[in-house]
Amino acid sequence: MKRWERYFFHETLRVFLFVLVMFYSLYVLIDFASHTGSFHNNRIQVGWGQIAYYYTFEFISKAEILLPFALLIATVRTLTNFNQNQELMALQAAGISLRRLMVPFLTLGLICTSLLYVNTEWLLPAALKKMRVTESKSHRSKSGAVQSLTLADETVLLYHLYDREHQQFQDVYWIRSFQDIWHMKTLNVHSEATFADHLTRQDNLLEMTASYPNIHLPDLKFHEQRLEATITTPEELPLTALFSKLSSNPAMTEKEAQQATYFYRKLLLPWFCLAVILAVTPSCCRVTRQLPVYAIFAVSLFGLVALYLTLNAVTVMAMRQVISPALALLPIFLLLLIPTALWVRSIGLKGHVS
Repeated sequence: MKRWERYFFHETLRVFLFVLVMFYSLYVLIDFASHTGSFHNNRIQVGWGQIAYYYTFEFISKAEILLPFALLIATVRTLTNFNQNQELMALQAAGISLRRLMVPFLTLGLICTSLLYVNTEWLLPAALKKMRVTESKSHRSKSGAVQSLTLADETVLLYHLYDREHQQFQDVYWIRSFQDIWHMKTLNVHSEATFADHLTRQDNLLEMTASYPNIHLPDLKFHEQRLEATITTPEELPLTALFSKLSSNPAMTEKEAQQATYFYRKLLLPWFCLAVILAVTPSCCRVTRQLPVYAIFAVSLFGLVALYLTLNAVTVMAMRQVISPALALLPIFLLLLIPTALWVRSIGLKGHVS
């Protein structure tokens, strides 16, 4: 890299890291202040080391949002500063095209895009699983809907929550047949239950025929692969695993729709890093006496926030099978092509900004 390229790259990287650290530090302070009670409840004490690990994993899970925002602010700040100081004009007067001047910014964007793909494939799945354990331990996890699991003998297990740390289900119904049902407060993966009630149907009425404070149920056998597939949400799966689970059947199940939605979402999000650079470059590099810096910041941030909100909305619609995942997320891909087209038109083809 030439000296001016290193200068551009280092200036953008410096602002990028500063914004990234400051934004996430503020998020940690707000989140920790609002959840101090859940981290240090009356029964279980979560150590400071575990809290530090938790927020490290939280950063990994929020990287797909933090990196594009930090990159957007860094690009706008650096380009507008160079523009106002006439540095861009001086370099163009020396015979360097604006397209060539954008190489350091696009290089940083490609690096962030690659990092997000590495994060999605390897770091994020492990981080989300660790976070679930910490949330379960600190009672921060939210109560979800009733979930089901098909056992090895094809009987059905209905449960409310799964505690990853202790590997046990909470508030469980084991439906062996229409006439034979077990209700348990907790059930671990070794088929040991607590406060179990045995319900049988007599004269079309379910009656409790036995109750046990602790019991081992040898007939209740878990299928290891089914158990792992049930307790692992599509959000926790890497991109390659989601790709292998894509279904070509138009009539998807709810699970298949969720897996396809997260696949397209994870495939799309890293490209936000390049899109934000391409989107703001024409406005930041305009030759004008009064560059509207604050307007560029405001419109750029509003546009990125609106894009994320739109993505979240279509993600919910795709997961609820209101529309197919591919059709729901395809317009977002098209929106990302608009900055590219504008960049090619204003910079890529002309080589300068008129």
